[in-house]
Amino acid sequence: MVYSRVFYKLVMSQHLPGAHHISDYLLATAKLDYNMNLDQLQLNKLCYLVNGFTLRERDDPAYYNNVEAWKYGPVVPEVYVMYKIYGDKPITQLDMCRTSLDNQEDVLSRWENLVGIMGTELASISSGVLKEYGQYTGYELVSMMHKNKTPWKKVYKPGHNNIIPTKIIRQFYKDLDVDDQGR
Repeated sequence: MVYSRVFYKLVMSQHLPGAHHISDYLLATAKLDYNMNLDQLQLNKLCYLVNGFTLRERDDPAYYNNVEAWKYGPVVPEVYVMYKIYGDKPITQLDMCRTSLDNQEDVLSRWENLVGIMGTELASISSGVLKEYGQYTGYELVSMMHKNKTPWKKVYKPGHNNIIPTKIIRQFYKDLDVDDQGR
């Protein structure tokens, strides 16, 4: 049976969180645990890495959204749209609930809600990705994603925002040596 993309996203959304949950979790955790703000370029790359490592660990994606190969690496279009207004500046609020990242009490409350939505395993994978890769600038992350044999490199065509198939991301992360760290 062939399903439309809309139907597939509807079915998947009942079982997986959206990338907006992962992005808000990463923003809240970065602020609460490391007192840092991410920019939208970092955030998109971190969301992609969460998906890759989740596929490695659980064999299922972290979220139901597509990942596309854009000029500056893998992008989750929905996350880009939510945070593009910041440009290359640090993101200062969680998009979904308009919570200022400077309001620690509200951010902590939202973080707890997100762990409930995502589940502790996905939250743990996301935290691990943030701990390992949150230290890099967006452009350093782009450089990592542009290396040969990466999923982005396999599907990127200049001027096109091609979907990076989940099976390609899954295989790349399954084949990674532990020392490669997703690069």
